[in-house]
Amino acid sequence: MSRPESQALGGFFKTQDEVRPLINRRFVVQFEPGDYCVVDPCAGEGEAVADLVNAVFGTRGTAGYAPKKGTRDEGVEVSIVAVELEMERKTKCDSAVCSVVNYSQAEVLHGDGLCCEATGAGASLLWLNPPYDFFRGQRFESRFLDAWATRIAPQGQLVLIVPEHALSYLTATLSQWFDDIEVLRYPEPVYSEFRQVVVLGTKRVFPNNGAPTELPPAKCLRDSYHDADFRPRTVSPGALKVDVNRLDVAALRASTTPWCGQAGYDRPAAPAQVGLAMRPKPAHVAMALGSGIFNGVRLRAPGRPDLLAKAVFHRQFVDVDAKKDEDGELVKLTQVERPQLRLTVLNLETGEYRELLPATEPTTSGTIENFADLLLAYGDGMVAAMRERCPSLHGGEDDVPLRPMSRNLFPAQASAVRAALKLIARGETPLVLGEIGSGKTSVALQAIWSLADPDRYALAAIRSIAVEHASAFPRLASVPLLRRVLVVCPPHLVQNWIDEAAKCLPTVPVRVLERVIDVDAVSAMSEPLVLCLLSREQAKLGHGVEGIAGKHCPRCGSRLSGDAEKRGKSRALCEGRTSEPLDVFARLAWDMRRGGDFARKAAVVPLLLRLKAGTSRIKTQWGGRDHKMPHDEQAKIVAALRLCADDPRILRCLRKIYPKQTYMGQSEPQDQQILRDFAHKRDDATLRTALAGFGRWRVRDCGEPLYQAVPVPRRYPLSDYICRKHPKLFQMVVPDEFHEYSTDGSAQERALHRLTECVPLCLPLTGSLMNGYAKSLFRNLWAVSRKMRAEFGYSDHTRFCKLYGYQKRVLTGDALKKAKVTEFGSSSDRVVKTEGGERLSDAPGVLPSFVLRHVLPLSVTLHKRDITPDDRVVDHDRAEIPILDTEHSGNGAMLGRALKDAVKRDRFDEKLAGKLFGQLAEYPSYFDRASHATGNAGPLGARSYEIRYPEDVGGMLVASAEGLPDSRRLAKEAWLVSLLRRELDEGRNVLLFLWHKELADRLVSLCRSVGETPAFLDAGKVQAKKRQEWIDRQVVGKRRIMITNPSCVQTGLNNLIWFSTAVFFENPGCNPFVARQAVGRLDRITQTKDVRVYWPVYEGVQCALLDLLQAKTAISQQIDGIDPTAALEMAGAGDGAQVQTQDVGLAVYRYLGGD
Repeated sequence: MSRPESQALGGFFKTQDEVRPLINRRFVVQFEPGDYCVVDPCAGEGEAVADLVNAVFGTRGTAGYAPKKGTRDEGVEVSIVAVELEMERKTKCDSAVCSVVNYSQAEVLHGDGLCCEATGAGASLLWLNPPYDFFRGQRFESRFLDAWATRIAPQGQLVLIVPEHALSYLTATLSQWFDDIEVLRYPEPVYSEFRQVVVLGTKRVFPNNGAPTELPPAKCLRDSYHDADFRPRTVSPGALKVDVNRLDVAALRASTTPWCGQAGYDRPAAPAQVGLAMRPKPAHVAMALGSGIFNGVRLRAPGRPDLLAKAVFHRQFVDVDAKKDEDGELVKLTQVERPQLRLTVLNLETGEYRELLPATEPTTSGTIENFADLLLAYGDGMVAAMRERCPSLHGGEDDVPLRPMSRNLFPAQASAVRAALKLIARGETPLVLGEIGSGKTSVALQAIWSLADPDRYALAAIRSIAVEHASAFPRLASVPLLRRVLVVCPPHLVQNWIDEAAKCLPTVPVRVLERVIDVDAVSAMSEPLVLCLLSREQAKLGHGVEGIAGKHCPRCGSRLSGDAEKRGKSRALCEGRTSEPLDVFARLAWDMRRGGDFARKAAVVPLLLRLKAGTSRIKTQWGGRDHKMPHDEQAKIVAALRLCADDPRILRCLRKIYPKQTYMGQSEPQDQQILRDFAHKRDDATLRTALAGFGRWRVRDCGEPLYQAVPVPRRYPLSDYICRKHPKLFQMVVPDEFHEYSTDGSAQERALHRLTECVPLCLPLTGSLMNGYAKSLFRNLWAVSRKMRAEFGYSDHTRFCKLYGYQKRVLTGDALKKAKVTEFGSSSDRVVKTEGGERLSDAPGVLPSFVLRHVLPLSVTLHKRDITPDDRVVDHDRAEIPILDTEHSGNGAMLGRALKDAVKRDRFDEKLAGKLFGQLAEYPSYFDRASHATGNAGPLGARSYEIRYPEDVGGMLVASAEGLPDSRRLAKEAWLVSLLRRELDEGRNVLLFLWHKELADRLVSLCRSVGETPAFLDAGKVQAKKRQEWIDRQVVGKRRIMITNPSCVQTGLNNLIWFSTAVFFENPGCNPFVARQAVGRLDRITQTKDVRVYWPVYEGVQCALLDLLQAKTAISQQIDGIDPTAALEMAGAGDGAQVQTQDVGLAVYRYLGGD
């Protein structure tokens, strides 16, 4: 970044007064007559170039008088060319330049130094002090040097002033065009201020087009009289004529078309188009507000003035929690990023500007005052404008023939199929984002059937369609003919796929893949199309794994740490190193591990040969050099021979090697001492160590797996088997309930995404793409979206969350002080920095720009109201029930106080801090489990409710409340009995949801009190894949009430339309996925009655948690296009107070009064 002063002054910061003389003294004073030209393209106020001319050429003499000492010699003609962008500084530069040269020799131009044309032999000297900053990925210093380096005369001089860290960007240009380069660092204390250097160079006659050379090391800029390395530089003659390219306004107007006329706003600007898969839903318009889609668009509405809108989207941290110490000082602040949209509209009739208020509910004034008013009044015009700026690949036309199935689709379903086929034809992966109960399975089967058509009628029709705004969409791609299709789904949906396939495609064989041989059998089938079903568990689960026992690696023998269980769980590899023998000594040492008799005898000959070779001496009569083994190494070999076999021949060989006399005299005393000390001794361990030291080894990391397969259960992950053994078997994979594969690193995520990489086509199906957090979108979309892969790498989930998600931060210390006065974050590439006591984590929400850019271009949206546009609705009724029983309410208040006090008390205890947050999430359930039969501790029939620490910290009791008599009916239970009677009398069957299994018997007795015996679907007794069959056999047509956990029926059960009323007796863990999916089991297109959903809660903490669940559900619906209010929240309308936290325990703690 440039200096703050430089940015404030438009890129100008003058060369310091104390530095200019030191630079000027580097040049020889010119007395040689000639024409000289000094150029400064960033002249500023002209002080630097004027001082340079006076110092190098002398001051200007008085006309008509002989030159005096220090004045310019006769015949030395100097011209100055200065360019300055800012007018006020240009005026001052005029005065400074005209004070050192004649007016006819001064050329001060007003303009940009980068927009100049120059003619002539070149400048004698270029003084260049450019702005210090980046511009479009390139530094200004580099741009100015590239523009002006070629405009210096051969042997001309360069004075370049830049920050030292910018030299790396200038090395190539400097080494190409300049020689005799010096890098001089500013003297202290000036250098410490901006770390600037001066680069001096002489222009080459011929450029150096070879590899760039490094610049010389920087030296200190000192007075030339005190610099031993001072080399004076001579300025050569030169001449340069410079013109600034000025803007021709008339020519510009003639060559362009303005977006509006002078009198009125006749047409909008040409928009930057974003191609969408289908026409956007009305709720997507609210989302588009935050993406700038309507900026500059003329909005029209009948009976209202035309408007122009301008939206600016930001992310801003808002305070959600503050913690103070005993003195009242703020010591910890928790903040959450929230969207903030500034929306300004211009009334084109009156010319009045108005900034609209962020609100999700329209006013009754009749004027446009907030976001909701704008959507209500101009919604149709905004939809039309959005469709122009965001053209759709499929607009709902019946332009693609679909291959007939046994079941006819609804028009909206057929339209979704055509949109999916058009995306597939262009090489994209369609995301079938269908509302729960809208028939996604039928849509997928129709798409499969059309792509398996050998005549390819659908694809031929798509290729013949002329697409409007074709540049907004990818080009057409080749699509393989489908012969084998793999559906990956939860286990309880396998039977549902079998049933749906039998109704839609009865002639297509369906195979369930459960074992490896099933996959092999499918590969051998000859049918033209086979539909294969693979349950999620069979795709991911393989044989068991256990760690190897023992303390040593079975391969290298290294000592192992940890136990076998830990090795198996971590898939540990040996971190030891293996040694591979490369010569005879190493192999002998290796063999001695198993026994030493053979190796001891076999080692004798190699040792003697090495000793023989190392003791041979070659004496030269000139140098007398001795080429022999050092005595210490000889002693090691002899010592090793002593440890070998007890054979007298060894000593005889040694005496041959070490004779008493040689041909040149007596042998050395050390040699004879070796022979005297020789005696046999057996020590295999020492011999092995010695041989290993003599040998040569290749050392490698061991890497031996420290785990092994367990034969039970005998199975193999079928996703791995398909990718390894049959990678080309399937042409399409259909992941059902696609959102369940979003957890990064989970077994099912890896299994599915391994298949999506292997299989050419993918058709994901989901009813809820997002769980509230942006990170839940990254892994799935990266697996199927080419745009995501172009923008992000596989491991860029952190950058993705910072760019398109929201963050929560906890501030302490210095970071806390800064946070009070600073706003952070925007929808650009800006990243929130962490410093001091700042700790970041994810917060709920996703930017609307991400949805528009990455989700909607692939989304094939399907809503039930598009299929059955009738008056049938889903009515959500919230019943807040007061607790009239004083003992019931008193016990609950006592438990809450004790829990809150314990959490506060444990904050600074390293062992107990945070251990009770799980109990905070469970505490609201006490009000439903206050009876003897439903408590969480004690014997059956006499239970109480206890709050305890986890067992890993001791399980200490925090508080307990005695159970109320079973005969006493609680307030919510009385409400439930009344509701059941009313619904049953109306002929409506009731689905009763609980969250804790301990409540089942109590609820069964309540249902019997109204004359009905309910069915209880126990997840522990009925397997997921058998639940639909169990409901058909035990419930449908036989029972009018069923009790179950909502997570047991959240996906795949299509027979729950037997019920038209749902009662959430307990909050489903504040999980929006569970709640939406469970309600979707009743609200399906085959449902014949209005669906009623009741949410009974006790006043107090249960109300707070229901608010949290509703807020999380709204977030999960933001990208579905269903709820305009949720879309407005995404765009920044409303205060977002309900979604500042999504932590259940924290929400309860705050309700209890915790800080």
